[in-house]
Amino acid sequence: MPETLQCRRMSSNAYPKDWRRSAASRPLASPLSHPVEPSVETYRFLKVVFHLPKKQAGNITEEDKFKKLVRSWRIETRMHSSLNKKVMHPSYQRIIGMGRDALPLILKEMKVNPGHWFWALDAITQGEENPAKDCESITEAACAWIKWGEDRNLL
Repeated sequence: MPETLQCRRMSSNAYPKDWRRSAASRPLASPLSHPVEPSVETYRFLKVVFHLPKKQAGNITEEDKFKKLVRSWRIETRMHSSLNKKVMHPSYQRIIGMGRDALPLILKEMKVNPGHWFWALDAITQGEENPAKDCESITEAACAWIKWGEDRNLL
């Protein structure tokens, strides 16, 4: 039968009487010296500082916010071939989160630089209208959505 190990529980008097005072009197170790055993007193001298970003001066318009999100989305997804990764990108999702206010901005962007905006357009209009349902190419679909926006005075 193998030997069994017996574990002893440390009693509270296992430490020297003045262990707290001796730990407090030790200086904090520098990164180059040997480490000091951590104790409550050792951490008393540490200070945590958080730096928060400064608020931008002035009001940011919806159009500026949109352009920033589009720039971020295009840069960060240009190497992805998966449409799913492109439309699930946080910047793209924030554009969708802008709601109906984003419709004219998306349509203007489609005029200049057509892309995969159909997911966002469908999400914002909640699938009620899809002028590009019978289109066979991205260009045709973009033209259909632009015409839809012009008919509703969004452009």
